[in-house]
Amino acid sequence: MSTDNHSPSPDTLKDGIIKSITLPISRDEDTNELVYDIVPDAFILSCGCILSKNFALQLSSNSKLSCPICYSSSSLGYDLKPLQNLYYVLYPNEFENNQKKESLLSLFYSVANSINDKTKTSPSKKSTTLVKHLNTKPTTTSTTPSSTSSSINETIPITTSLKQFPTNSTNSITNSSSIIPSLPPPQEQSIISSSPSSSTIPHPKTESPQEQKVYLFVKCFPTYRRHFQYNTHSKFLKTKSKNFINTSISPSSKFFVLLSVKKYEVYSISSDSKTAPILHCCGKSNGEFGLNFENLQKISNEELIIGGNNNNVANNEVIKKKLNDWEHLYCSISDEYLVISGTNGIFKIIDLINQPGKPIYLYISNFPIRCIEISPNSQLIAYGITGKDRILGTEQALVVLHKLNNQEGGTNNSIFTNDPITITFPYRDPINNLSFSSDSNYLSCSTALESRFLTIWVKNYTEPKLVMKSIRSLDTSLESEGITDIQMFPNNQYMIITSASFNAAPIIIDNNISSINGLQTVAQPKMLLKLDEIGSSIHKSAISPRNDTVAVLDKNGSVYLIFATRMDQESKRIFIVDQVSNAFRKRESASLKFSKDGHKLYILDRKGIFYINDFAAGLPQNPEITRCKPLLWGD
Repeated sequence: MSTDNHSPSPDTLKDGIIKSITLPISRDEDTNELVYDIVPDAFILSCGCILSKNFALQLSSNSKLSCPICYSSSSLGYDLKPLQNLYYVLYPNEFENNQKKESLLSLFYSVANSINDKTKTSPSKKSTTLVKHLNTKPTTTSTTPSSTSSSINETIPITTSLKQFPTNSTNSITNSSSIIPSLPPPQEQSIISSSPSSSTIPHPKTESPQEQKVYLFVKCFPTYRRHFQYNTHSKFLKTKSKNFINTSISPSSKFFVLLSVKKYEVYSISSDSKTAPILHCCGKSNGEFGLNFENLQKISNEELIIGGNNNNVANNEVIKKKLNDWEHLYCSISDEYLVISGTNGIFKIIDLINQPGKPIYLYISNFPIRCIEISPNSQLIAYGITGKDRILGTEQALVVLHKLNNQEGGTNNSIFTNDPITITFPYRDPINNLSFSSDSNYLSCSTALESRFLTIWVKNYTEPKLVMKSIRSLDTSLESEGITDIQMFPNNQYMIITSASFNAAPIIIDNNISSINGLQTVAQPKMLLKLDEIGSSIHKSAISPRNDTVAVLDKNGSVYLIFATRMDQESKRIFIVDQVSNAFRKRESASLKFSKDGHKLYILDRKGIFYINDFAAGLPQNPEITRCKPLLWGD
């Protein structure tokens, strides 16, 4: 296989292997921070996070296991054999010691079984072959002090059900563009380990599909992936391609929505990347909804729960006119509801589960809605407005929270709280971005002109608390869009802030929320990483649930993948993973979202084209697997 001119050096490959097996082993008692070290017992939890098996067993002693990395409720998973094998690549002496112990123990059991069988005859040729196989040691490449890559070109052990490592497999790194040594695929393990004596050795247990996916992901990420592309609207039916004004993907990548001025379309996403998305429901701004546009039914105002200052909205002709004339502007989707805001201060909630596509709640605000967001747990809706002080008449930035109390028994029995909570900020600069944390406990927001960003604790939504704020950064250029996106990592410690303004590259910060030690204390963020390599015209971002990867989208439609295990300059690597439709303004830009396990990156652009980059779809040598273009390999 030919090597790439931009391939990393052997030292870089070795560092990549070390980073891949540097995992949490304990928690510091003083600082309560995770302690990382090189471990031979890589283990994965049900949430997808990887840590030391010994540490996982310690955590499982509690009544409820909480993941120390993503802080979600979890359970024990299984050993990651590919990562465990990497440990023995770097430390073959420990592998040989373990091999000797296991071989002697297996030999003891073999002799004990022969005695129990009371076999007086000499050992058969078959048992002799078994003993010979058990005492076989793996061969390793000799090393010299002058060799710069001697620790990499080692024999890679393949674990069988007896935990014996066959000798006829000497796989070394031949493709230097990958940071992980070449391990034989699980399908080939039985072939590699087969020998004339293999009939006496139990075959390896078949790996589960989840373990197979983890193996492929470790082999490919972040360099290799399989690319899928699906058009939701055929290009051949219309002379001009259709553009949507806004898009959104649900937190667990279950649905995505395409929003136009008068219509909305919700598609369901299959867990199989080879399956195209299917239309789940659709509707129009006038109240019509259905499973497709050929069979629509209209909901009356009496069936719709309407909130606002006027309780008799259905009888108010002015309000009826607003409902007939309003147009869609923004949308946000969760796994249960779709929220659409538009002109005339109106936002509407669409049911996606009980009666797909049906509007179930509508609210009319006295002020125009500038942005809207629904929490991942479908319990809170936040939207930003610019109000006026009743006494002074000055403008103020406001965020309004609506609580959705969803009771069991279906949509008809659901209660939507009609007394929203208003959060007032001491700024005249309007709010232009809202984003909930993955656990829905924090709400991050940013302002339009002075480029401030803040974080509010909303776990108890009736008593919201400001926990973090930044200083302002004024940009008066006409082409500036200010802060375009703000996302919090699943661990609620790191945040990424993107901008589309002059000399404002994306930054990753530590919000220092965990350092708050009083009711009135507000944390000040600290910058960890600045991404100057990808420019200063970024529209969207997405965080991997694995806490080590960020995807960003620029105005030209280029999608970048930033992989940094420690969120510092040394571990940073950047790849160009895809190219989608460009967007002049942030509202028209594509939506990004990682799958729940972090193995796939979903992209939805304004033309209704759905892209899937699957990093666990196959091995790098497979013809359908393509390589991401490297932009930065790190120091």
